[in-house]
Amino acid sequence: MLALSLEVPKLDLDQEAMILSLKAARERVLDPASPAGAKDAIWSQLVHLASGKKEPWCLAAIWMMVPGLRRICHRCRRYGTTLGLRELEPEAVAGLVEALHAADPNRLGLAQAFRLPEGPAERAA
Repeated sequence: MLALSLEVPKLDLDQEAMILSLKAARERVLDPASPAGAKDAIWSQLVHLASGKKEPWCLAAIWMMVPGLRRICHRCRRYGTTLGLRELEPEAVAGLVEALHAADPNRLGLAQAFRLPEGPAERAA
């Protein structure tokens, strides 16, 4: 999985397209200091590849979201759902896959649509 890489298109005329490993792409998406345009470009490529080439890109997009999906499931448990994590996690993944296939890869602000919920470190900052 981590051997996969994304070609992220240039964001302005002075930059060339970047090749990022999937791990580097996830780190960039999680970094609050990364420009929104860079995050959009990463998610745009993931959405395009996941909806066009399917595997392994759908799985790659799920991997990108694992930290956020876990936080979402734990929040659901904390706020009163009677479902267990074993029931919530597959539902969260299914919802993500549906969102990937419904998303427009050219949408402005795409990264915001796939934004990971904040963890304790981000909320404290």
